[in-house]
Amino acid sequence: MKPIVSAAIAAIGLSACSAPGATARFETAPRLVAPGAVGTAQFLFGSGGDIEMIAAIGNRGRSRLDALTSRDGGDTFRDLGPITESGTDIDAQGENAPRFAMDREEVLYALWRQDVPSQQILLAVHDWRTGKYSKPIPVRDANARGLAGFADLGVGTGGTAYVVWLDERDQKRSGDSSSVYFARLGGGRFSRNVRIASSACSCCRPAVAVADDGTIYVAWRHDDHDLRDIALATSHDGGRSFSPMGFVARDGWRLHGCPESGPSLLAAGRRLYVAWYTQGTEARSRIRLSYTDDDGKTFAAPVDVSQATLDANHPHLVAMKPSGVAVTFEARDPHEGNGWSALVPYLVEIGGAGAVSAPVALAAPKTADAIYPYAVARDANSLFVSYALGDQAVVVRGRV
Repeated sequence: MKPIVSAAIAAIGLSACSAPGATARFETAPRLVAPGAVGTAQFLFGSGGDIEMIAAIGNRGRSRLDALTSRDGGDTFRDLGPITESGTDIDAQGENAPRFAMDREEVLYALWRQDVPSQQILLAVHDWRTGKYSKPIPVRDANARGLAGFADLGVGTGGTAYVVWLDERDQKRSGDSSSVYFARLGGGRFSRNVRIASSACSCCRPAVAVADDGTIYVAWRHDDHDLRDIALATSHDGGRSFSPMGFVARDGWRLHGCPESGPSLLAAGRRLYVAWYTQGTEARSRIRLSYTDDDGKTFAAPVDVSQATLDANHPHLVAMKPSGVAVTFEARDPHEGNGWSALVPYLVEIGGAGAVSAPVALAAPKTADAIYPYAVARDANSLFVSYALGDQAVVVRGRV
């Protein structure tokens, strides 16, 4: 199925460099999340402004998942202890890193892949009455076999959570593509797993987003004889069924291998934003952005939001407050080191009419690459971004 760009959407369009530079200004140096924290920490803001966080803590070659909190606006973080059970080991890096979400009732959900003692995708739910997380709940069907991981998390209302992941239970031979699977949490347990699509890129995390009206969107990198385009499916019945697969764009990028970079989704009212990494037919790494106002039937013409930056990768969409959208990604400064500077996080703001700002670099010491940025807006005046700096999890605060 080819992506369709309607005249109405194309007229609104997305245009690079047609807005002023991003207005956020960040601290000159990031701060460590916690001793031993690795990868990119995930965090959220409660209604009172307190920060709730999960972070992988390395311990003698193994990692556990801890809950952390800050009551002073991110000046300090207090480790509340492990969410994962004793004797287990989680995957803490890159596309397989844990995920964190909060619903409208401010219930917290933590999702991760456990590797030891056995592989499983697990979710824990925070109980504010006890201040603790539940016993981990398995996501996959009990009889499922084969590798699974690269999971993403979305939340609805009334204690519902939605998980998508890559699963190899359907593979007939080694080297086949993965399938995209979905499960819904309700009543303290997960539903029977639903296969959304096959032929998914095997190391690119799929993404899930939930709109205010309950529409569920799932995106993934499709693998069609090494073509690596981004696909999308929607559900209007709580994930019991999904629409046929459609494509966000046709980049024409052919790669005999896995780029290890999945899409990012953000539902804002009736609009769904999609950001992704591609090299296209030009063999040039960049971050593209598009949106749909009609559940994926048509998409705006994509724009390259990474613009002149080099080696851009790993986009993350963030909702700004009180309204607006931004995207973070990692890239190299084309003006430093003959284009071979360390990777640093960048921020691009997207205007309501689709105008895209110039990329602004965030603080990052240039002694190590800063990768997998993740951003959350606390209020209309502040934006927090976490990322992996070498083998450390750090966070930097910005004023808008």
